[in-house]
Amino acid sequence: MTEQHKQHGATLRAIRLQCTPKLKQGDVASMLGVLQSTISGIETGTRRLSVPMLKAAADVLATRSRMTTEEIVLAVVLGFEVEQ
Repeated sequence: MTEQHKQHGATLRAIRLQCTPKLKQGDVASMLGVLQSTISGIETGTRRLSVPMLKAAADVLATRSRMTTEEIVLAVVLGFEVEQ
């Protein structure tokens, strides 16, 4: 995968880790109806992040983050750094 895929995944991971309470990959996977290995692959950049998956993941993370769904999508797509 490309560096861009790795950046997308790293940003999602950073947002997941700042959630209160913290979410594990398995938690997010369960909420999205996918395997934990899918989330792991996205976060490490070995699996491509589709637009529908990005929207669904942003919706899930927004429920426990100080960021909105739209802010999460923008951070991922535009490559903004997220404070940890």
